Amino acid sequence: MRRVWRAAWLVCVSAAAIGLLGLTGCFFACCPPQDAENAPCKVYVTNSYEDSVSVIDAATNTVIRTIPVGDEPVWTVVCNRKVYVANRVDGTVSIIDTATDTVSTTLATGAGSWQVAEHEGFVYVGCNTKVAVIDAATDTVKATISGMSRPRGFAFSNGKAYVVNEDSNSVVVLDTSTHVVTKVIAVGSSPKGIIECQGKIYVRNNNSDTVSVINPATDTVVKTFGVGDYPNSLSCTSGKLYVSNSYDDTLSIVDLSTDTVIKTLGVGDYPAHTAVVGGFIYVAEEDSQTLSIIDVPTDTVSKTIALSGTPHTITPAGAVVYVTLRSHDSVAVIDTETQAVTDVIPVGDQPLYAAVLYCEVTNLPRVPPWEVRPDR
Repeated sequence: MRRVWRAAWLVCVSAAAIGLLGLTGCFFACCPPQDAENAPCKVYVTNSYEDSVSVIDAATNTVIRTIPVGDEPVWTVVCNRKVYVANRVDGTVSIIDTATDTVSTTLATGAGSWQVAEHEGFVYVGCNTKVAVIDAATDTVKATISGMSRPRGFAFSNGKAYVVNEDSNSVVVLDTSTHVVTKVIAVGSSPKGIIECQGKIYVRNNNSDTVSVINPATDTVVKTFGVGDYPNSLSCTSGKLYVSNSYDDTLSIVDLSTDTVIKTLGVGDYPAHTAVVGGFIYVAEEDSQTLSIIDVPTDTVSKTIALSGTPHTITPAGAVVYVTLRSHDSVAVIDTETQAVTDVIPVGDQPLYAAVLYCEVTNLPRVPPWEVRPDR
């Protein structure tokens, strides 16, 4: 029986490039555009126990194709009209052509290929002992950075990539132009997630129940503060950082101007992945199979949604939110206006992550007033 992996997706959009090129039709995305005309076109869901990716037509909420990929697909990201899928067991990345929804290339990236993150035309792949960097223009491995120890998350700031190394309790800093290590920063015990918020880098340290704050100007830890038991996800919006604490069923709310916890909010059983959806924080609660919706201005639970399975990741996509239900082999669709489940789409065995391809881009998307950095 394979281990049940707990992690998340990452997608991102180059709004400037889209606006300059005047693209129409489906395109690659880096941060989900919030304009109504930029609707999701297709959703790609990794089925980790079935070694496949389900392709969902976002207009009809039906699976239109199932694509075979490598052994135990986990994270996925969209870049340059292609979907990059990390396959953990066979150490590869499957690259899907979204025009045909077929695998065009399979790259050997390294044992334990786990997380993928897109930045400025490159796809970064975290493996057991290294990071592979794929040039999305040529779909070749441009660089390999060895000496890693279970890299489990990426954040980008000021021409640098910050890579969490779980087993060495550190963050490795890479120059994104040369892909050379420039510094190694010691943080707390078992760091598993990282996010950039308002010019600072935040690292959640799962075993020490703390968050480390890194100043990217000096690449030093400027503060470490305590949160709840087993911090499991980070999201930030409106000058606040939200940290889910899985073992004590709480959400720590942090003032980013002072980097202090200003409120601890009780939520459902085993809160894990979080995401910013407009003026709300969505919290996936795995053991209670619920989704708590937090009103950001008041930092209170405004609604709790019962789900039909264990929620794994939350993927905002304009007017809807996709939630993978790994124990139910399905994806729940939530309307962001009514905050209700409008559909449940059957997919493959043990769905974990989703990446969204958007369509009909005719205007430059507004910069969304929130950041989403799934980092588990």
